Amino acid sequence: MIRKLFLFILLLVAGAVAGLYFLKDKELEISLTEADLRGKIEEAFPIEESYLLIVRLRLSDPEVELEEGSDRIAYQMRATVSVAGHEFGGSARVSGEIRFEADEREFYLVDSRLEDLDIDRVPAEYREPLRGVANLATREVFEKNPIYVLDEEFLGKLGEAITVRQVKVVDGKVRISFGLADRLWRRLLPL
Repeated sequence: MIRKLFLFILLLVAGAVAGLYFLKDKELEISLTEADLRGKIEEAFPIEESYLLIVRLRLSDPEVELEEGSDRIAYQMRATVSVAGHEFGGSARVSGEIRFEADEREFYLVDSRLEDLDIDRVPAEYREPLRGVANLATREVFEKNPIYVLDEEFLGKLGEAITVRQVKVVDGKVRISFGLADRLWRRLLPL
């Protein structure tokens, strides 16, 4: 009886390991449109920050820009600066990489950087400090607010076992490939 139970447990463990090995190279893939990537992050805007209590920066209306073949996502937004009662308008562009949080099924823009801040007629002495303020403000907003949340049905109960393998813009959409068992496999057989 004990021998049969031991053999059953051994077969069960072997089947589980074989299943994980089979899943190791399997991928799930989703494609996200610009509308998908704009909807959730719009809730975090507008962003308003002050510099030296006399300069106010406002960033609003984020629009997604996808560059074919890139692994980064960019957001172009309206930028407004108020200095001593005068208001100046322009634009800002931020790009970043995608990070996936499996437990919450959320995607975040991380390693973001301000690529451009173009505001007409802002005095020269305020341009560089404004870039710093805009960079910090956008980084904080994108790292704290998800840009997209997966439907619970997509991941089912596999959340802990799924990791992002690749992000690439293809045909005007962000294509995200998930590895089904990468994280579990690495925990079982650390190299």
